[in-house]
Amino acid sequence: MYMAKIRVYDVDPEERYKFVGEFLECVLNLQKKKDIIDFFVGLLTPSEILMISRRIVIARRLIEKATYDEIREELGVGYITIAKTEKWLRRGDGDRQKYIKKVLINGGKFLEKKMANQGNAYSSNDPLDKYPYHRLTKALLRNIFS
Repeated sequence: MYMAKIRVYDVDPEERYKFVGEFLECVLNLQKKKDIIDFFVGLLTPSEILMISRRIVIARRLIEKATYDEIREELGVGYITIAKTEKWLRRGDGDRQKYIKKVLINGGKFLEKKMANQGNAYSSNDPLDKYPYHRLTKALLRNIFS
């Protein structure tokens, strides 16, 4: 079955809101960490996982005060992606911004420590383990929902 690509802004905003709500309801109803990981790894393509992972890394690097040029060179992303991620970081009140920064920074430190302690524990015969960003995404999902 082929799912045609849709242009987001061609869909009525209320309908988009409904779709996102249904998606999040599914996620919130998952109770076991393994089910959550399987849900996202099964639902998203490797490309989508990579795009989301890169945005997380971009946000972290922005919090660390990296320049757009440094981020662009490190990750091979465009200025628009970096700018959109920065806009997302700055959105909302100070409490929301502090919370997002805490999640991004503490989550990264926890992941780095765990990966250092486990060595190649994230490699396997799974096709999603082929590239480092895919392993990172799987590890992030495992640690976020543990």
